[in-house]
Amino acid sequence: MTASEPVVAASQSGNDLPAKDRFQFLFAQTADLAKALPSYQFQFSAALTFVLGWLMTSENAGKFLRANPLLSRTGVVLLVSSLIVCHTFWVFRHVARAKRLHAELSRFAAKSFPDAKALIDSVSIDAFLPWSYIVINVLMCGAILVVCWLLSSQVTAMPAK
Repeated sequence: MTASEPVVAASQSGNDLPAKDRFQFLFAQTADLAKALPSYQFQFSAALTFVLGWLMTSENAGKFLRANPLLSRTGVVLLVSSLIVCHTFWVFRHVARAKRLHAELSRFAAKSFPDAKALIDSVSIDAFLPWSYIVINVLMCGAILVVCWLLSSQVTAMPAK
């Protein structure tokens, strides 16, 4: 980069850029947000699947849950509830941010690039997508809750004499 090239700060919204550069900037930001949601969802689901698998196969987890049923049930209910609430809040904030940026891109493109409607529609987030992610996570958290509840109420067999 030479001294004569302009530097665009990351905090700028791109309002002072030329029309083509501003369109590319807004499109890249919108596309990144649209692509990030499924990626984060798969990572989150993988983590929940890992936790569920660990709970079902770990002897230490079963022993702890059986030894402390009240503590473990209360802790799991609080953890799963807060996880569901925080994830739901995060999904809706992410989608709102993506929709806000998509609307700005659509308004800008309608004035400067009317032929780019199909390109802009390719980076929109379907209204069904966040709800499906929330339902998937509630079901997976419910499975973790059920497994922990069953493990904590499981009675260990008495050794034969």
